[in-house]
Amino acid sequence: MEKPLLSILISTINERIESLTRVLLPHDERVHYIVSWQLTKEMEPRWLGTLVFSDRKDVSIEVSHGAGLAASRNKALSMCETPFALIADDDVVYSPNAITTILKAFDDHKEADVLCFQAEDRQGNLLQPYPKSETDYKDWPRGYSASSVEIALRLRYDTPRFDTRFGQGSSDLVCGEEEVFLHECAVRGHSIRFVPKTILQTDGQTTSKRLSRHPKFMLTKGATLRMVCGRTGAWMRTIKYALQAPYGEKTWTFRLLAQGIRYIQQTPTRRPLISVIIPYYNRAATLPRLFASLVDIEYSPLEIILVDNGSDDGSLRLCEAFRKEKEYRFARIGILTEPVRSAAAARNRGLLSAQGEYVYFFDSDDELSPTFFKEATPYMDRYDLICARTRMVFENGKTKARRRVVPTTHAAQILGCIISTQTSLIRRTLFTQHPATRMWNTGLTRWDDLEWGLRLLYAARSVKWLNTVHHRIYRHADSLSGKNHWEDREAIFTALNAIGKDLLEVEEQIVHQRQQKAWNALAARTLLVTHKMKQTRDAHDSFTEIQQKSIDSCAKLATPRFQRIAKTLLRLWPKKLYGLWRVLLAFV
Repeated sequence: MEKPLLSILISTINERIESLTRVLLPHDERVHYIVSWQLTKEMEPRWLGTLVFSDRKDVSIEVSHGAGLAASRNKALSMCETPFALIADDDVVYSPNAITTILKAFDDHKEADVLCFQAEDRQGNLLQPYPKSETDYKDWPRGYSASSVEIALRLRYDTPRFDTRFGQGSSDLVCGEEEVFLHECAVRGHSIRFVPKTILQTDGQTTSKRLSRHPKFMLTKGATLRMVCGRTGAWMRTIKYALQAPYGEKTWTFRLLAQGIRYIQQTPTRRPLISVIIPYYNRAATLPRLFASLVDIEYSPLEIILVDNGSDDGSLRLCEAFRKEKEYRFARIGILTEPVRSAAAARNRGLLSAQGEYVYFFDSDDELSPTFFKEATPYMDRYDLICARTRMVFENGKTKARRRVVPTTHAAQILGCIISTQTSLIRRTLFTQHPATRMWNTGLTRWDDLEWGLRLLYAARSVKWLNTVHHRIYRHADSLSGKNHWEDREAIFTALNAIGKDLLEVEEQIVHQRQQKAWNALAARTLLVTHKMKQTRDAHDSFTEIQQKSIDSCAKLATPRFQRIAKTLLRLWPKKLYGLWRVLLAFV
């Protein structure tokens, strides 16, 4: 059976889900339906089983609480795994050849990322005055704006989401979400094209036309102008529309449009769903501290994914109690199990379940900062990685903030592990659409975040560091970082070899000078850890032949000049080697 090509993303609310029978077409292997069902009433989930289409394998239903059309569409978009997607409502009826028309249009316009089609009312009349021929977005005639249900997408790495301040269910801005969405697509360089093909029928006028004389529509229009035209353009058009308004409505028009402009300037930017992935194994003692920090987070919506890695100390019961008591505060609290005893495997299991636009990995024995996600909000649409320094808490009660390294280079990652497990908020599509990133390396039991962070830096196009120190990371005897280098040397050499393989895989994709700096950094890292191993090892212990070959091969990858500098610094530096890696980084 072939994988579907097109996802039809249907937004519905409460009992209106029963109307979906007229939306669904006969089974087609090219199509998968994703139903985003919002509940604002007390309705039993088992009620789903009574629906006529409940046994259809090509229909997935995602239930969420609350209202908001834009949020519902974003939920469906986050679940989409096909190359193409079509936005839909629960009152549309597709023509029998709609799927073929859409897929053929994308095949004919291979450069197009967004295609907008035509719709009719129940009497067969076109829903609005459409362009007469195929037209690019920049050339669309004045007065035409595509409705959401006419929009089909070629899903990209940076496909935007709908602004949840707009659309039905919003407290003030009752429409306009599609206009803002298409503008954001254009800003990101997506190709948008109108195709004069009718694909559906719907129940009459769009929301904007039904509410065209309502004060909230004028407020929304002002907000939309601010988003699409910028501050100066919005005010100029506000004056123009006020002057063109009928006598007696000029002041009313100007005041409402101006309120819409100020609304956007005063309200926070769009808040996408963030998935927080937390693996745990026998952490009954530290989970209450973690849960308390989750409840204090000053951001929504959040999806919390807890992954049990075989606990037998009651940790699972604590997680289930937390979900029962606090789920109302979050978009979702998921509890998963991963039988393979590995933090990397548990994180991968959580990542496969994540639905957020951004994902964040955290450990079960630490405390999340209440303001990290809130502070990251303005940068979410512009950066692939949003990073922050963390504060280490030691067993003696002392704390230390990790220093920031600028710029964020591959060499700095290899030497200093600046991108660690708790450091970065990550755009989720970085994992699904970039081959260098893949998942966490389950073959590593030490320094897995060092190797994973290196791959993230190769994949990410943009990185933002926040100025504030966030989170409290506890160092204790049970953590992997508590082991000394000689005790865990097999795991360390496995990690060093994995980093070397990563560098070889991307060697042709990056500038030679940057690559050589990365090789120098790997040689320096190897030199530092082998020196520490020699200081702590048993007198009769030595490196195996394979380990010695690994040490020699890493050294040969560095330039002769850097090898001399590194060895000289190692001899002169104080015995504990604190801070030496920062000095070495200046010479790589």
